[in-house]
Amino acid sequence: MERGMKKWRPFKSLVEYDDYYNQMLKDREKIPKPILSDDQKEEINSVLVALRVGDSVSYSYYSDGFIHSSKGEFFYCRQDTCEIVIDGLPIHFDNLISLSHN
Repeated sequence: MERGMKKWRPFKSLVEYDDYYNQMLKDREKIPKPILSDDQKEEINSVLVALRVGDSVSYSYYSDGFIHSSKGEFFYCRQDTCEIVIDGLPIHFDNLISLSHN
């Protein structure tokens, strides 16, 4: 039996460590939260001011060590909780990385 180019992974051979190993690999891919410049914050704010309910937007946000990007329909801003809601997904202002009107 030929192994070829497969690399032996000792944790993968133990079934009871499978979940732990997969979580460890996922945790290694996490990144720290990006810090936005004042210009980037101002750009997001100007887009927010111009948005109307039902507008199509492209957005990126930070969550649990990863940056997620998508397109969706803007619903509304919750000023009391500092969140915007896009396609039913509430995103806190502090986690918003980019926002653009399509």
